[in-house]
Amino acid sequence: MGKKKKQGKGGSGKKTRNLTPLELEIAGICHISTANIQMFKAGLLAFKQQYKKITGILNLPDGPASDPDPQTSKGKEFLSKMLKEQDFYQGLMVSLVLGNWLSNKKFFKITKELLEFVENDFWMQDWSIRCTPLIRSACFTPVYLDFSETGSSIPNTICSCISIIPPESGEEYGSYGQNDVRVAMLTLNPPYVMDCIAYQDPTAKELFTGLEKADNQNSFTTKRETILKILIYIGYLMNMADENGEYLVNKSIQNGTLIQVLPTERPNDLPISGMSPEWAVPGLRMLMGYLKRENMLKEFRGLISQCEGVIPDIIPATDDRGKHITLAFYHSIVEWEENRVIYSFDNSLKKKLVDMYADGLFESGFLHGLVEYVPHRTIALSDGLYSFLARACVIEGEKKPGIVLIDICTSEEIRIVVGTEPLQDKLSQYPKYLADETITFLCALKHILTVTRQKNLKRLASEPVNKVANKGTPPSLPTPTATQIPTVHTGYSVGTEPSLQLFELSESGVKKVSNRDLVRRHGWQMSPHMRRRHPHRYWVGSGDNKHLEVRWIDEIRVNGKREKDGATTTVIHQLVS
Repeated sequence: MGKKKKQGKGGSGKKTRNLTPLELEIAGICHISTANIQMFKAGLLAFKQQYKKITGILNLPDGPASDPDPQTSKGKEFLSKMLKEQDFYQGLMVSLVLGNWLSNKKFFKITKELLEFVENDFWMQDWSIRCTPLIRSACFTPVYLDFSETGSSIPNTICSCISIIPPESGEEYGSYGQNDVRVAMLTLNPPYVMDCIAYQDPTAKELFTGLEKADNQNSFTTKRETILKILIYIGYLMNMADENGEYLVNKSIQNGTLIQVLPTERPNDLPISGMSPEWAVPGLRMLMGYLKRENMLKEFRGLISQCEGVIPDIIPATDDRGKHITLAFYHSIVEWEENRVIYSFDNSLKKKLVDMYADGLFESGFLHGLVEYVPHRTIALSDGLYSFLARACVIEGEKKPGIVLIDICTSEEIRIVVGTEPLQDKLSQYPKYLADETITFLCALKHILTVTRQKNLKRLASEPVNKVANKGTPPSLPTPTATQIPTVHTGYSVGTEPSLQLFELSESGVKKVSNRDLVRRHGWQMSPHMRRRHPHRYWVGSGDNKHLEVRWIDEIRVNGKREKDGATTTVIHQLVS
C-alpha cells in the first residue's frame, strides 16, 4: 500500500504553516484574513495590486517620498481628496508606505542598549544642526524599526519620508521646501496608528521643541520622539564615511535586508545649542561626514600624498586648474583643523558688507598687498547657514597672491579662485542665490583683510626700533587715522578641548568678545592657541648696507605641541552690525 499524503487543515493535501509574527502584523493593518496561509497570501496579493494602482493614479513610481505628478483628471481629483479628507489621506498613506516597504523589506534591529544610548547619551534634541538630511538618509524609502528585543512599549514601526503632507497641517501640497521634515510612522500593532508629521526646515532642537508643544492626544505621541531620535541617529551613522559597518551591522536574511544598529561612543564634541556656526565645536569632521576627527585627518592626508607633482599653493592662471583646487581643498581641511579659526556674521551685516566692498571686488578683485594679510593659511567664514574655507595661494603666471574660496556646506561645491582680476563672470555658472551668497562672503573676507592690514600698519608704525648712528632715518610707514583703525581685544574660551574663542567683527573692525570667567591665565601658563602670521620690522645687513625691512612671521603654536591629530582652540570671529 502506498503512503497517504499528509493533509493540512484545509484537507487539500498541501503543506501548511502558521503565520509569522510579521505576517500577522501585516494582516492586521491590511485587514487580511489569517485563517490560513493561502488566504493570507491571496489578501496580500490583492493589497499589492491596490498599491500598484494607487501609484499609477498619482504617478508615484519611486514611492511615497517622491512628488506625485498625476497626469489624468482622476489622478488630480484623487490628490485633491487626499489633501482635504483626513480619513482618505490616512488610508492611502498606509497603502503607499506599507506597499513600498513590501518591495524592499529593509529592517533595522533596535536593541535595548541602543534605546538607552539614544535616550540618555545621544542628546540630539539640543543640536542646532538641520536634521532633515539625516532623517532622509535613514528612511527616504520605508524602513521597519524592530523594537521587539528592547523590552519597551514602543511598537514595531514602519517609517518613511513622504511628499504629500497631512491635511491637518493647514498647508497646501508643495508649499514646503526640499529641506523640510515630512515623515510617516506606521505602527504595526493595534490600534495601528499612521502618524504623519511635517515641519519646515527644522534644527533638531526646533523639531523636538515643536513635538513637545504639539496638541496631539493619541497614545503614540509620547513614543514618536524616541522613534525620530533613532532615525536621526541612524542617518547620522549612514552619513559617516568612517562608520565601515561597525555600528550598522548587516545580518543575512532571506528576501530583505536586516541591519542591527549599535550604540557608538558618546561624542565629546557635539554641537552646542545657539552656537554659530553650528559645526564650531565638532569642527569639520561633521561637515565632511566622519565619526572621529583622527579618521578624517588620516583620510585627507592620504589624499594629499596621492597628489604627487601638484603644488597646492600654486594655482594656474588658466581654466585647467581643477586638480590644483582639489588639492588646495584637501590641504585646507588639514590646515583649518590646526588653527580652527572661524569668522562669522549674521544677516544684519550682509548688506553693509556688500555696500562697502562689492563694487571694488567687481572692478579690481583683491588689491595687491591685501591678500598678504590673511591671518592663517586657511580660515573659515560662516553666516550660520553657509560656510566657506578661504585659503591663500599664488596665481601662476601673474605671480600675484590670490584666494581659493571653497564651499563646504552645499552640494553645489563652489570653488573659485579670486586674485587681483575682476570677478566678472566667475559666478555665472551657479544659481543666483548662491552667487549672491558667495559675493557676500568675498566682501566679508575683504573686510577682514582690510581690518587686519590697518591694524598691522598701526602696530608697525609705533613699534620701537633701536637707533643706529649715521645710518639714516628708518623708513616711514603709512599710519592710518584713528577713525580708520579698529581695535582688537582679547577673546574667551568656551568649553573643554577643543575649546572655543568667540570674536565679533563690527562694521568698523574686528573685536573679540571678552569673558573673564571663561578665560584666565593660570600662573604663567597661557591657553594653547595658534598665533596668527604678522609682520615685524627688522634691521638686516651690515655696515653701510644695514637697513630696516618688514618681514612676516608665520603662524605659530603657542603653549602646546603640534600633535599630529590633536585639536587646538577653535576661534570664532563674529561680524556684527
